[in-house]
Amino acid sequence: MTTTWLLDTATTVLALGAAVATPLGWRFRPAATLAVICIAGVLALVEVPVLIAVAAGGLAAVYLLAVHSVAVPGVNALTAPVVGAALSGCAVALFASIVPVTWAWWPLLGPIAAVVVYAAAINPLVSPVSRPH
Repeated sequence: MTTTWLLDTATTVLALGAAVATPLGWRFRPAATLAVICIAGVLALVEVPVLIAVAAGGLAAVYLLAVHSVAVPGVNALTAPVVGAALSGCAVALFASIVPVTWAWWPLLGPIAAVVVYAAAINPLVSPVSRPH
């Protein structure tokens, strides 16, 4: 067996898995997560343009939000702030993939940036702690 055959087979299996799991995700939520993981696997195995990878990631996030919010009556997760956050995340990912970086420590800033962005996002939702004097 050649590596090309293995790569093609793995990509085909993942793509078919995503094609089957995507519609099933509307009834069985773990299938939606499986579909997104399959698409991530396809993106990891196949060299695709950055814009397509970013679009796939953004659409996967919106798909998961839609699938999981349907299960809870009265909840609409696809509000303007949520869609804006998803688009902002896509813009940051696109910018990060386009900027040429030669600094070897650059990947270590990702987790730190994620914590800072998370803290900034939840800051308005957290009430200040009142301390006794």
